[in-house]
Amino acid sequence: QSGSDNFIFDYATNELHLTGNMDIVNVSPRLNIESNNNTPSALLRFGSSRGTNASPTVVQDGDILGQISFNGYNPDAAAALSSLEFNIGAIIEAKVDGEPSTSTDTTDMPSKLSFKVSADASSVPAECVVIRSTGNVGIGVSDPDELLEVAGDVKVSGGNKLYLFDSG
Repeated sequence: QSGSDNFIFDYATNELHLTGNMDIVNVSPRLNIESNNNTPSALLRFGSSRGTNASPTVVQDGDILGQISFNGYNPDAAAALSSLEFNIGAIIEAKVDGEPSTSTDTTDMPSKLSFKVSADASSVPAECVVIRSTGNVGIGVSDPDELLEVAGDVKVSGGNKLYLFDSG
């Protein structure tokens, strides 16, 4: 193994472990993850727990498992948000969606995946599409009751037919 407390490369397993924050600043930053033998395939893994690094505990319903944030430069953002000069444009977020590790199933991790975007004149991304642990998809709906639930009008173009079938 080599590295610092936040950056460890394990030569035995060829794994890179990162803890804490890491900034990559470059004209054209790029992170390539490749596998040359297909076993195992390339993987980018986000891990989340409660507790501490030394004594982690199980996550709970609503905890964030990981996020990918897409940001755009805006020099006025620092003054408005007391932060870096980047505004959040969109987020892909995974959250716990239920109770993990119950007494009857200690291996499950129910989750939902949300796609959030910032509307014009807004600095806070809002959820526009969600895939719940049930498999239900919501467009404009945070808790869809059906396989597909859409809030608002639906436009179908490129054809002249829309088929609706009753499975019963």
